[in-house]
Amino acid sequence: MDYDLAAGAAGFWFKPDKSYSVLDAVQGFTKMDESLWRGLVSTVHPGFDLLPGPAEFPLADVPATRGFTEVLKIARSHYEWVIVDLAQNLNALSAAVALDLESVFVVATPDVSSLFQARRIIMTLADLGHHKDFVKLVVNRVHKDEAERVREFESLLGKTAVLPEDREELAQAHSAGRLISPQTELGRAIAKVTASLAGREMPAVHHSRFSFYKTHEQRA
Repeated sequence: MDYDLAAGAAGFWFKPDKSYSVLDAVQGFTKMDESLWRGLVSTVHPGFDLLPGPAEFPLADVPATRGFTEVLKIARSHYEWVIVDLAQNLNALSAAVALDLESVFVVATPDVSSLFQARRIIMTLADLGHHKDFVKLVVNRVHKDEAERVREFESLLGKTAVLPEDREELAQAHSAGRLISPQTELGRAIAKVTASLAGREMPAVHHSRFSFYKTHEQRA
């Protein structure tokens, strides 16, 4: 579910076959049943249903936060796993929804300004009462020569997962509206993070041009 109402990125990348959004679900949550839910979501990949953000920036008043938390509860009644894409920066809506999540992943890039902003978000969530293990940092698009610098931030940001840069695979996946291939090093790195979240074992990552990821994980 895409709760980043300003960006609408999920709908852009995955090209859902329906025009409904999370705002439609929020506005109708009091009447929600199985039939209405199935009519709102789009199956964009086997086993992957999407409820995107609005196609246009909502200039009118955004519904109250309670509607978004209620839609999250409804989604949980239909699926084993629910992923909520929050805004890039912490706001009133994302802070409130975070209270109802089991884990929060703060995604940053390896530049200093992005890591600084990630630290601010993590500290704010801690001030709201979230345990440090509740929030996990993912540093995305990391080049080989940046891995050690990212590691230096772990003392400030906590245990960090690293996803290697792979512009070619990202471009192909975005163009086709598909998920990252699990056969790529980036796909395997993502699978490692999700397996850790699910408490499942992953086979060892094979060495490749992004083998620094494996080295980083072994040393962490």
